[in-house]
Amino acid sequence: MDVAFAISATAFQSDANFKKMQDTIKEFVDRLGVHGKVHYALLTFGDPPTTHLQFGDKSASLTALKDLIEKVPMPSKEAALDKALSTAKMLFIPAAGGRVDAKKILVIMTDRESDSSSEDTMKSSKQVTDEGIRVIAVPLGDEDNVNEVKTIVSIKEDVIKPNITDEPRDIADKIIDTILDGEL
Repeated sequence: MDVAFAISATAFQSDANFKKMQDTIKEFVDRLGVHGKVHYALLTFGDPPTTHLQFGDKSASLTALKDLIEKVPMPSKEAALDKALSTAKMLFIPAAGGRVDAKKILVIMTDRESDSSSEDTMKSSKQVTDEGIRVIAVPLGDEDNVNEVKTIVSIKEDVIKPNITDEPRDIADKIIDTILDGEL
């Protein structure tokens, strides 16, 4: 399985939300590990999106990967979801380390409505799903736009709306349960 995370925090509580996103990803990799069937990619999306880890980048250890996640800087105060989707799609190509035979998952975590038009976002989302990439949307905080993220997923259950009080481990567990959907 190739799992890419695209994260953006631009809401009023962006510092706390971004930290929660980083901690959620660290819990996710803690649970699924780094050596084996799961490969990871990570990008932040402001304008422009920035790739911090590609599938082809090999982490020496779980600690090294978690350190990389911890050091990722928070993106600019704009959230271009359409550009994030387009950039994320490119992470899955073989030249960037994406595996042809892997299940492809893109987890979008955001805390506020993006600055992209709904038309541009839906167009980019369609290009992602047309490539066989399953999009999981995780709107955090109380400024998110659940309606916007509903437009980027193919399956309505792929929108995971955590409670404000949910801990990163709880959120990571919900993402994993959604992705695996009874496969383990």
